Amino acid sequence: MAHILIISFPNHGIVNPTLELARRLVRVGARITYVTSVSAHRRIVSESPPVDGLSYASFSDGYDDGFTFNLDRESATSTAKIIYDDNLKRHLKQFDEAGALKIWDLARAFKEEGSPITCIIYGMLLTWVAGVAHDLQIPSVALWVQPAAVMAVYYHYFNGHDHLMKRLKDDPDCVIELPGLPPLASHDLPYFFTSGSSPEDDKHFNMLPFFKDQIQIFDKEVREFQLKPRVLVNTFEALERDALASVDRVGPIPIGPLIRSDFFDVNGKWATSERSSHYMKWLDSKPASSVVYISFGTLVHPSKKQLDEILNGLFESGRPFLWVIRVPDSGSDSGPEAKIRNLVGGTGQGLVVCWCSQVAVLSHLATGCFVTHCGWNSTLESLVMGVPMVCFPQWADQTTNGKLVEDVWKTGVRVRVDEEGIMEGGELKRCLEEVMGGEEIKKNAEKWRGLAREAVGEGGSSDRNFACRLARAGARVTFVCSISACRRIIESPPPDGLTYASFSDGHDDGFNFQPNNDTPNATAMVATDTADFLAQYSQAGARKIKELVRKFRGEGCHVTCLVYGINQAWAADVAREMQIPSVALWIQPATVLAVYYHYFHGYDRLINKVEIDPESRVELPKLPPLASKDLPSFLLPSDPHSDIRDEYREMFKALDEEAKEGKSKPRVLVNTFEPLEREALGSVDQLDLIPIGPLISSKPRKTSCGSDYMEWLDSRPVSSVVYVSFGSFLSPCEQLMEAILNGLLETRRPFLWVIRGSDTGFGKEIKNRVDGCGEGLVVPWCSQVEVLAHPSTGCFVTHCGWNSTLESLGVGVPMVCFPQWTDQTTNAKMIEDVWKTGVRVKVKEDGVLEGGELKRCLEEVMGGDEIRRNARKWRELTRDAVEEGGSLDCNIRAFVEDKREQNNNAQ
Repeated sequence: MAHILIISFPNHGIVNPTLELARRLVRVGARITYVTSVSAHRRIVSESPPVDGLSYASFSDGYDDGFTFNLDRESATSTAKIIYDDNLKRHLKQFDEAGALKIWDLARAFKEEGSPITCIIYGMLLTWVAGVAHDLQIPSVALWVQPAAVMAVYYHYFNGHDHLMKRLKDDPDCVIELPGLPPLASHDLPYFFTSGSSPEDDKHFNMLPFFKDQIQIFDKEVREFQLKPRVLVNTFEALERDALASVDRVGPIPIGPLIRSDFFDVNGKWATSERSSHYMKWLDSKPASSVVYISFGTLVHPSKKQLDEILNGLFESGRPFLWVIRVPDSGSDSGPEAKIRNLVGGTGQGLVVCWCSQVAVLSHLATGCFVTHCGWNSTLESLVMGVPMVCFPQWADQTTNGKLVEDVWKTGVRVRVDEEGIMEGGELKRCLEEVMGGEEIKKNAEKWRGLAREAVGEGGSSDRNFACRLARAGARVTFVCSISACRRIIESPPPDGLTYASFSDGHDDGFNFQPNNDTPNATAMVATDTADFLAQYSQAGARKIKELVRKFRGEGCHVTCLVYGINQAWAADVAREMQIPSVALWIQPATVLAVYYHYFHGYDRLINKVEIDPESRVELPKLPPLASKDLPSFLLPSDPHSDIRDEYREMFKALDEEAKEGKSKPRVLVNTFEPLEREALGSVDQLDLIPIGPLISSKPRKTSCGSDYMEWLDSRPVSSVVYVSFGSFLSPCEQLMEAILNGLLETRRPFLWVIRGSDTGFGKEIKNRVDGCGEGLVVPWCSQVEVLAHPSTGCFVTHCGWNSTLESLGVGVPMVCFPQWTDQTTNAKMIEDVWKTGVRVKVKEDGVLEGGELKRCLEEVMGGDEIRRNARKWRELTRDAVEEGGSLDCNIRAFVEDKREQNNNAQ
């Protein structure tokens, strides 16, 4: 039995798809040990049911109660940014050190037990794991949790195309072209590429160095082994075929969408276990495809100005809306979130919640549009559910995701923002009308939903890649993550074949971001001591991997492969050190992977040029033309987080090194499926991209916080509710929350709005306003899978995180894209222009959308038949991919069988 150790950074957006990959590997017979920090381990244990074959191992990263990011609320944009202070640097450093020790300990222990680790899979920000795996002589694989297009942007930037992206900084109107990617303007690039344009950006966390490390690991593997590194990408081939092909040199393997497959019942519908939740009941009371869902993830915290504009746009649209507004940890009862909640509650048009099950909302029949920040998870969820999107990307890959949603997949539209980055209410209204009223976007959303299902369904497209080798697969998986992540995963004993191994990264209670709603930013996502945190995580993760490898060798159960995620190129080093094959897991779209790849391989100048000339487009191999706003945000030089680009560079460098060292293309598991990104998957010839998605969580998170939203959805007509959520990372500023609320109220559609921290501060104000209007429901959290799956959900207002995008595609819910950063901008591009399952909101220069813009997007998404048809199409394709025996299972089985054969040959 293959014994795979998976190590994950303790971030929600990374843990969720990584954990889903672990579950799916277990289902094909692998034993999994999941390693993460103590804080993440606690969350896993409390939120996830046990899975036989999946065990956890945690380690202390010095933050066993979780790490809290310090957010810059005085930034002049609509979204607060993570401050790269000493605390964050310490956290990263401690996590890396403790993680490395944990891997070493586990490796020794498992070896002594006769169950050695055969492979190490590491996620983003953990490039050091590759080194640990190398020292342990255990194969390692990177897991890319952003779109393949974003990975391609980073890859090409760090492989000869940096001049293109730099050109964008000088000429914002230009558009660059990278292999396999659509023309990209400056605002289409990953957020970190456009950061650093002002002196204040120097204090912000930039992930570009982490991506650089990852790309360098890819390049090293290609150079030294003459083999494709193999990168697991959270996408599927049909969604990003060209993007995947553009980074073929690193062997991207689309394994997505990594959305919990047990959310699908035998009839192809998403299961809903929170039907009694108030927001689900609210959706049930809404007409089909009538609701605008607004959510910007867990890290985006819109400013008060942006919140007001969103609220105005929602009100102007006159559509019911569901808005997720998370309450800041330091918020008060008089904050903007609370004001919006109160306003919405008083109108009766929408619903503001602090949390909801996004998949449940996107899968609900009432959901007709998703106003999203275009986080990759959110983007994938929206695609999987077939929900058109209004894209409001903020940072990281969200900008590129938004580009993909709008221009490639054509499942949504991207909002236009003003100079402050604010999306005005009128712009939100415009996007909503375009998304909910346009038939083409709806048709595209339906198309991609079907293709996403096909990727994980029996006989799916990915069968052609390596189903023959996977048929007899049986793997033992060890999921490695920080203690904080492991806590979230574990709720009861894991299934057979999957075990968890956690390590302390110095933030055992989680590495948290602190929102600040005093800024005009649309979102707040600045953290403290990110570098230290990442360094600590990688070091601790590397130790943990080595520990596990030695342990398993002692047990006689050798680790045959190490699968690592995005920004965990160090895991490939660990695997190489341990003489264990490694495979990268890319949990973002294959399009994003392709963008990164081409960026790091000669297209950086083209991409940089796009930011300089916003009207220009960059054309990458087999990718749609990408403008600056469509590129992963980290690739833009002006992005304050562009340093994160180096993390991607390291990942692709590891893949390149694997290709040089080996005789075959490096493999990359991608959280996508072939019909969704067929061109993107073929964009990178140097990598063997294997679509294993959508890796979408199939079971909702249980929480008393969202106990009423399902009941609320149940009371709404089919496809009538707008679900608004921007993920767990993004917290809209007050200005953005106001704009969202206005836009929702303007639509006069019922809405479910997830506002984290809606019990305090401005979120509470928003909730009170929503409660007063009677149109919507504001919750601090909800099961997104359940909300999207609810029949009442008709639209998803999303940040276009890839998970959210896949979840939306999986249930056929059109999206309103509000991408914020990272791959979300590219996801939004694909939703709007490629899959055509949503529209992207137009924001002002400060990143805040006007109320009328949200209403426009909601009307377009929920009123348009084409977007709905597209959403339904992609819903079916997504469900085909995740069904038992589908392309997802087939590709994973083939991957496990291949690793088992490699291990047998080595012995």
